[in-house]
Amino acid sequence: MPLATEEDGVVGAIVVNQDITQRKHDEKELQTGPDQLSRLVEISQSIVSTLDLDRLLNLIIEQLGKVLPYEAAAILMLEQNQLRFRTIRGPAVFQRLLDFQIPSNDLAIIEMLLNRNEALYLSDLHANNDLIDQI
Repeated sequence: MPLATEEDGVVGAIVVNQDITQRKHDEKELQTGPDQLSRLVEISQSIVSTLDLDRLLNLIIEQLGKVLPYEAAAILMLEQNQLRFRTIRGPAVFQRLLDFQIPSNDLAIIEMLLNRNEALYLSDLHANNDLIDQI
């Protein structure tokens, strides 16, 4: 902004510098909010549209990818005292896990992890095919 006097005219300038990084970040989040809300409404409508469990689990994992993109995802369910991979999305190598069941004596470890109520990140399974075999 120019700094001027009546006698001398422009004698300088006033310069203001303001970091708007946070404001830009907040504006971006405000723009994505309605999109996420729309997706969540779409997800809830999809979920209530079926009573078939397998179809429902596939819808859940499919819609999850719209809100939280992933390379691979799975839904596990407790059936007859064993935790079983029920739905899997991702590279074909993961489909082998559909036949895998976690016995009841190993459930204590999983229950402990779930009770932590935190996201659980697995190491990069693409880089370690032996880990998939171990699972």
